[in-house]
Amino acid sequence: MLSTRFLVPAIFLALFQFASPLSSTSLSKRALSGHVIRNPTLRKTRTRRSSVNLRRSSTGSKDPFKTEAQKGTLSKNDISSDTNLNSMFGGLDSNGCKGKKMSYLEGKNSFDQDKLTEHLILYNNAWGAGTASYDSSQITECHSYDSQYAAVSWTTSYTWKSTSKANQNQVKSYSNVAWAPGYCMEISALTEFKTVWEWEYLDASPDLAADVSFDMFTSKNSACSGQSGGCASHEVMLWLSARGGALPAGTKVNPKPFVIENRYSFDVYQGQVNGIPVLSLIPTPGNEYTHFHADLIPAMRNLTAYGLESDEYICTLGTGTEPFEGQATLFTSVYSLRISENQPGSS
Repeated sequence: MLSTRFLVPAIFLALFQFASPLSSTSLSKRALSGHVIRNPTLRKTRTRRSSVNLRRSSTGSKDPFKTEAQKGTLSKNDISSDTNLNSMFGGLDSNGCKGKKMSYLEGKNSFDQDKLTEHLILYNNAWGAGTASYDSSQITECHSYDSQYAAVSWTTSYTWKSTSKANQNQVKSYSNVAWAPGYCMEISALTEFKTVWEWEYLDASPDLAADVSFDMFTSKNSACSGQSGGCASHEVMLWLSARGGALPAGTKVNPKPFVIENRYSFDVYQGQVNGIPVLSLIPTPGNEYTHFHADLIPAMRNLTAYGLESDEYICTLGTGTEPFEGQATLFTSVYSLRISENQPGSS
């Protein structure tokens, strides 16, 4: 995703402004596309766990997160292990997920990455730290990567204190696992777009304002690298959580809930950020989806009712969290993705 640094006005609607490029294909930068309304009421919505245990590719450890990561489970009905993972994610990186702690502390090291495979990268990206106090911090770490299922377990822990009340409406960071293959897939040609994401807040302060979200960029240009170069036609966000009253850009437009898998209910927001149309799916009031197992192809088709076009290409996909204010530890026990398309000449 974002090859560009964004400066976001700390007003109710945050707008992207370009500065200097970093990378042409990575989901390394993200800006707030919304604002904050305080004191929401949340109800966690949990779905059943499945039966197949994850195998860890990392070495044994007493690290409690690595032990906890084994509790994350996948079903072959959710995510298969027999697809061509190398074509989706590229080869394993020999240095990936080896206990690297990526730390933003005392105003230093705002950007770092842990490359798990050629196309799958964990980022610690405190791009909005300039609106936070000097004693704010964030640490992100990969705990395990299962090469059979291309499943990652990771944690990010942060404390963010804004320098002013206005800056409480400013996203401070976007720590995320990014799929950025350097090529795009046409929505109408998708044969598989499944994901599993099981996560939880291990602790969270009462003033926490944050989202937990998928974030993808689409383009009419199959050679687009995501957002860089002005080639993005849409940004599509799928929020699983919106704590502290966080809301996306734009206005609610759906007359009835937008439902995925007959169990996840969302409101649809339409807006613009830096001239790019943004479609955001936000849990309906009172919901938070900590165990999300879904086939997203029907959702992408249904979003054509809101302006997304079937001949657009998905170019990048990130899964992570945007904190505005407060302290929390967000633990992902398992995240995995399958995305593939019909190849030219295939039946």
